[in-house]
Amino acid sequence: MWRKTPKRHCDATDKDDKWRLERKLRKKLSGSTTMVFHKLTVSATNHFPDGPGLPRRGFAGGLICNNKDKWVIGMSIRLVNNTNTRDYSVSFYSALLDVLQLAWSRGFRCLDIKLGFVFHDDFWTDFSKDVVSKKLRLCVYPCSNRASRRTMIILKLVEDYLNRDWFINVKNTESIEEEAGALTVSALGECQELPKRVYDYRTDPLPPDTITRDVVRVGREIARSTFDQFPQGRKYFGLD
Repeated sequence: MWRKTPKRHCDATDKDDKWRLERKLRKKLSGSTTMVFHKLTVSATNHFPDGPGLPRRGFAGGLICNNKDKWVIGMSIRLVNNTNTRDYSVSFYSALLDVLQLAWSRGFRCLDIKLGFVFHDDFWTDFSKDVVSKKLRLCVYPCSNRASRRTMIILKLVEDYLNRDWFINVKNTESIEEEAGALTVSALGECQELPKRVYDYRTDPLPPDTITRDVVRVGREIARSTFDQFPQGRKYFGLD
């Protein structure tokens, strides 16, 4: 039997869905929730372990900007992969989860999510986008070699947050300049005593521009020795 008001008509667009969800959310959520478009960039760096069998270390950063690229909220995270030392992506996914939780808890419901270079290959191997529902589905199964119990918990939580009631568009950054802000926030983690820190740039002072320029310069220097033989990496870091 035909419904008078189908859940999603075949001619409905994403804009119609956004309007419908916004109307629903404004009725039941607090005034801190916003459907205004924002950009969320996630970046991470990885360091080799201090010795054999020791966990990898690194730093990650998430940065939320408004549609004018003005910094709103950032988060620096100190990474220690003591979950699965053979799989370096676990700590990156843990950082991605922290940043998604921050964005959700602060009421952002319309985000353009850009993943930094370290996520480019692993994320689109581990997740796929359903062409009909547009949900991001986890492609890693418990029987796979890398799927320890703790790893699967983190990946399932990431999947849960990616598919909550918000409008997000996930894609890769196209150059190091696009993730420079998030890299700058991640670099702040080296100066912090706490493993995680949130910066509200509406009240906290912005880091100096010199830090961002230095982060890009150092990133290029590291990439020059690491990706010299890989055209994709050379293009991303502007080495050509």
